Amino acid sequence: MNSKAPVLIKGNKYIDQRGILIYNNDFDLTEVKRYFTIEPSTLRAWHGHKKEQNWVSIVRGAAKVLLVKPDNWENPSQNLTVSEYILKEEDGDVLYIPGGYVSGIKSIAPDSKLGVFSDFTLEESMKDDFRYEKDRWYFESFM
Repeated sequence: MNSKAPVLIKGNKYIDQRGILIYNNDFDLTEVKRYFTIEPSTLRAWHGHKKEQNWVSIVRGAAKVLLVKPDNWENPSQNLTVSEYILKEEDGDVLYIPGGYVSGIKSIAPDSKLGVFSDFTLEESMKDDFRYEKDRWYFESFM
């Protein structure tokens, strides 16, 4: 995708007598190298990458995803702008997170599960890994 800003790729739903089909025909998997799931039992923040891109969707439940673009990766300011996204399983949306962002994730429904797609292998990702203390930005919104 290579956008420099996060993008919410809208999903859709089809319902008939056979059941419900949730889909996202606009999510292009061409760049994806790996997939993993996250089942947050508590706040997972702040983690990000300078170059790695991620796409996040909800497999089950709902979650709040917060994104921050660090101004300095070694010692980022504490008063940076935070973007907030609510993802719900029934919407089929996919949140694109370009390189250059850190994220915070909090489940807002019981037993939520997120699916994450990455354009880096695990080895590549570990060389592009940045983590900050969980209360660095916008912690109050997770409560």
